[in-house]
Amino acid sequence: MFNFILNQLFSRNIKLFSYEIRKIKAILIISCCFNNMEKIKITETDLVDSEKRQIIILLIASTLISLFLFYIDEGYYDFNWMNNIGNWIAFMFYTFGIFGGQILFSKIILKKISLKLNLILSIILGSIFSLWFLILGFLSVI
Repeated sequence: MFNFILNQLFSRNIKLFSYEIRKIKAILIISCCFNNMEKIKITETDLVDSEKRQIIILLIASTLISLFLFYIDEGYYDFNWMNNIGNWIAFMFYTFGIFGGQILFSKIILKKISLKLNLILSIILGSIFSLWFLILGFLSVI
């Protein structure tokens, strides 16, 4: 039944993203199950997929933030810092430090709010929090 509805949507040249198609399929499957009075089994794979996606997004965000910081600080508005291995070590330290702060905010502090808001706030607050600790840590060494 849901294949028929999806074919109707595509025959009208409606552009849908893959996550919209998955939502439509899920709604149609649930409605078919309720019509047939079958039990719905919710698997944990949906939750695992969203957690993996969130971790990947946080890792990409921390990498982009670190690239920006190294672009303006180490490279003097260019990427010449990439020629030095010592800068790569510092880059990894910053990237995983920021990523750790984002994970801390995402999994511990902001775990009771919606996924999208959790992701946005953990990127912003986790980055600020972890950068603050990284800078204080470097200043205490000097």
